[in-house]
Amino acid sequence: MLLFDYGDLIEENVPISNLRIRSRKATLSDCTCFLRPGLDICVLSTPQGTEDSSDDENQDPIWVDAKINSIERKPHEPKCTCQFYVSFYVTQGPLDMAKKTLSKETVLVQLDQISILQNLNGSLVKMSITVGNSLRIAPVLHVPKFSAIQKQHLVIDCIVNLRHKVTELNNAGKNISTELGRAKVSLKIANSDNARLLGQLGRAEKEREALKAELEEMKKVKDKVVDEANNLSFKEAEES
Repeated sequence: MLLFDYGDLIEENVPISNLRIRSRKATLSDCTCFLRPGLDICVLSTPQGTEDSSDDENQDPIWVDAKINSIERKPHEPKCTCQFYVSFYVTQGPLDMAKKTLSKETVLVQLDQISILQNLNGSLVKMSITVGNSLRIAPVLHVPKFSAIQKQHLVIDCIVNLRHKVTELNNAGKNISTELGRAKVSLKIANSDNARLLGQLGRAEKEREALKAELEEMKKVKDKVVDEANNLSFKEAEES
């Protein structure tokens, strides 16, 4: 391989296993059907627990290799809010990841901080030198391949995730049905209470009307007694 380094053209033997294509950003479908514990990924974060880490709290985030420890799945409504717990590789570089040491620290990241590793699956690679210190790699033969076990794991993960979502939907449906049943019972009780209160109100109106009629009758009797008493006093005064 020819490398262009600060104006110098250097020839260096680089194993094909040390090369990889730019990692692609993870998507919602990756979260559902691909990302799983134990998978190696790239994470946009400060290099905690790696050889490149330092005590400076104001480090700019960079892409570092990591492994997923666990995933806390959450509904995609509408975007992914799942929480990925990852550990960074202590040594960042082209070494075989099976031989690299993981940091004991666990870091929480989101889907938008994750990129999927893309390896070169083929030995024919065309190199072209660009201005500066970068090397552009254009694979001639590159067809992403998954082993039978990887395909089986992907299918199983997709089935598990789909079953998990179906279970969540079923539970949500049961909760809605339960709440609807409670609402119907509460409405029935409220209607019964309203009917009882309306009945009490009707009886109270009738009692009020009866009391009003009785009061009017008592008033008439009182007026009659007063008139009779006045007439009797007037007659007694005339006779005397």
